[in-house]
Amino acid sequence: MQLRELKYNVFFEYIKDIRRYSYEVEDFLRSEKLCDTISPIIPFPDEIEPLAERVGLVKELEDKTFIFNISQISLSVVVRYKNDSFIEDKVKNEIIMLKENTDKLVNFFIGRVSTFKILFEGISFVSSKVETDISKIMIENFDNLIDENRIRISKEIDEKYIFMKENIVVKTYKIDNENLVSPFLLKNKRENFLGWDIISFKEFNNRLFYNYNDEINNNNRLEDSDILKFLETKDI
Repeated sequence: MQLRELKYNVFFEYIKDIRRYSYEVEDFLRSEKLCDTISPIIPFPDEIEPLAERVGLVKELEDKTFIFNISQISLSVVVRYKNDSFIEDKVKNEIIMLKENTDKLVNFFIGRVSTFKILFEGISFVSSKVETDISKIMIENFDNLIDENRIRISKEIDEKYIFMKENIVVKTYKIDNENLVSPFLLKNKRENFLGWDIISFKEFNNRLFYNYNDEINNNNRLEDSDILKFLETKDI
């Protein structure tokens, strides 16, 4: 399986004027060589849509893209991979890198916003591959007539974590019209069939601790040991 995307989400107590730090965030990430482009953002008023992005920054590398998004209650760091060179076995090193870059942004806000308080956070990754041999798809009663198969499960762990896993198998086709105005209008012809896209999504967060505790006295962070637990969780 090839690694397609990693994402680290941090949720914190509401900061209405988070937008005021946009220039400082940009300068900081540029100094860390983690930003070269500003994403266009819809100018929502501060009084509505706290989860809507107020700050968006991007760093393009040869083999991956970093995306930093900040709302009034969250920040996220996303890494999207541009080719098949990152296999799922490399996910540990990539997650360590992701957490280090997320920590830089978290520490930036801790040092500047006295009310910054983390409530919970989570990490997720997506991997995929295209399979052309239907006999290698290990799903009971799977056949050529099935366009999509989706299995999702979520489980509580140690009264602190939530682990989610979703496996998707969907037919994929070659695009034979590059001028198509919308993928929705694509004709999936039999002669353009490429195989089945097998997609794996996993997420691990500590929201359960937040759910079960009336007061979060300190920043509720995922530790390195928590992340190792996530990586070692194969099945639930």
